[in-house]
Amino acid sequence: MSAHPYTYTDQDGYLVAVPCLDWLEDGVYWADSEDDEIGEYLPCSRYCIGEADGDSQSIWLNDDLVEVQA
Repeated sequence: MSAHPYTYTDQDGYLVAVPCLDWLEDGVYWADSEDDEIGEYLPCSRYCIGEADGDSQSIWLNDDLVEVQA
């Protein structure tokens, strides 16, 4: 069994393995449209991905488990 059983894709497109993906809260992020200059707000969720130096670390992920800026 892997030491880090959960994965997500970071903003640079790399797959990142983490020890947990615990849901914390829902939110939204702004997504620009590729076809024009109009964008839209899309749903995302904040997840705890473990601890570093005694502090909990969290990230925002969209529904495809890709990191976004909320």
